[in-house]
Amino acid sequence: MEKDLYMVALIPNHIKNQLSKYQKEISNIYGLYDEYPELHITLSKLVYNDEEQIFKLISILNHNLASQKPFPVEINGASCFNPPYKSVNIHVIKNEHLINISKIIDDSALGFNITPADTYKDREYHISIANPNFAKKDWSDKEYEEACHLIQGKDIHKEFIIDTIQMWYPIKEDYIITSFNLK
Repeated sequence: MEKDLYMVALIPNHIKNQLSKYQKEISNIYGLYDEYPELHITLSKLVYNDEEQIFKLISILNHNLASQKPFPVEINGASCFNPPYKSVNIHVIKNEHLINISKIIDDSALGFNITPADTYKDREYHISIANPNFAKKDWSDKEYEEACHLIQGKDIHKEFIIDTIQMWYPIKEDYIITSFNLK
């Protein structure tokens, strides 16, 4: 049975604290979350069949990411993914660092028959503020559109450094599999 796995970049706490205000605002208006999902940038969604593949991938990623340094990221404005996703996001500007890290992850995964869900060249990097995943309810199309307009009205422009990548299961509890610190 195929299962999903996520490779994510952790956002520094000072940025996460600022962005979480938008997440809480939208959640409070539309009654989405009791517990807020961790804000992050998805670098790659991977599909695997066997847990053993994950441990092999961790080993090779420890090697392949060892030479990677912390890298800059810039966020600017909002992006919204229409139904069926109904995701309200902060737009992350694609740069060579995001592409390079994603390529390393994807190429490493392919060596263990773990398949990227899409190609790193086509990824729309973003920070999901609100969507139906882990929400108490699936919001209506009207609510989604209102929330999208709300976030688009915010002046969001920040630059920060990514220094930690994590591997996650797509579940609420015990979702962190491992961390990779960039040095």
